[in-house]
Amino acid sequence: FDGQVSDGKHTLKFHASSVIESIRLVDGWESRYYFQKSKIPVVEVTLTDPGSLTMEYQWA
Repeated sequence: FDGQVSDGKHTLKFHASSVIESIRLVDGWESRYYFQKSKIPVVEVTLTDPGSLTMEYQWA
C-alpha cells in the first residue's frame, strides 16, 4: 500500500505520522443552497493511531 490513489490524470498522495490503514472513496453530501443537497465523492482516510495527515494533489 503506497498511500496514493490515481485515475491516471489526477493523483492524491497521503503522508501521515502514523500508519495509513485504508483509503476509500465513499458517497458524501453537500448543500450549496438551502433545502438542496447533492451527492459528492469523498475520500475517507483511516489511520491506525492519532496523528497528522497531509494530502498532495497532482494533475497531468
